[in-house]
Amino acid sequence: MFSREGFTLDVVARNWILTPTTTLPLALGLAWEPLFSRLAQRSSRDRAATIRSRVYWLAAASLVLALNDQLNKQTANNWVKLIARKPRTRFVVLDYVPLSWTPPPGARLHFYECDLSDAYAIKIMCDRIKAEVGHPTVLFNNAGLARGSTIMEGTSNDVQLTLKTNLIAPFLLVREFLPEMVRKDHGHILNTGSMSSVVSAPTIVDYSASKAGLTGLHEV
Repeated sequence: MFSREGFTLDVVARNWILTPTTTLPLALGLAWEPLFSRLAQRSSRDRAATIRSRVYWLAAASLVLALNDQLNKQTANNWVKLIARKPRTRFVVLDYVPLSWTPPPGARLHFYECDLSDAYAIKIMCDRIKAEVGHPTVLFNNAGLARGSTIMEGTSNDVQLTLKTNLIAPFLLVREFLPEMVRKDHGHILNTGSMSSVVSAPTIVDYSASKAGLTGLHEV
């Protein structure tokens, strides 16, 4: 039920408040005139109407969020496949873990296995990408990990691995590919952030720090 960010306000709101199982019964109940009249007697009809209107909006929002979550589940990890089918798109995946699926026939997809916590390996792979594929016009820094340890329990290696993968690797990749984007005056850079950069939890302090740093990098 809970995300890796832990017990936070947004998690509680999404899982317990902004859900159809919570908001729809309330909306249907307030749509029932006897219940609405009872609420109006306890306060006033105008106030009851305001409450009912807000509950309706919450119900509508919860339905939209539920639909969005369902669509996300259906398309999870499929967006790469969809893009790879476009004949003019050259797609590069740089990751420590090999692809878990086979690219469709004719896909112009290039996979480079690389340890993103290793600055030297990143440099070597970026040079290969430039030579074999070309300079990218879109850079999407999506790799990330969390070791799930507190400050006192986590090892130095845990902290370094998290910061190198989540923060230093995106910085190095931006430094490698940004100059050509600037020269051509064309390109986009996307970074995957996290609410934990604002609201942290005891077991992901290093992860939260890395995402806060990534936010700072992205806003430059």
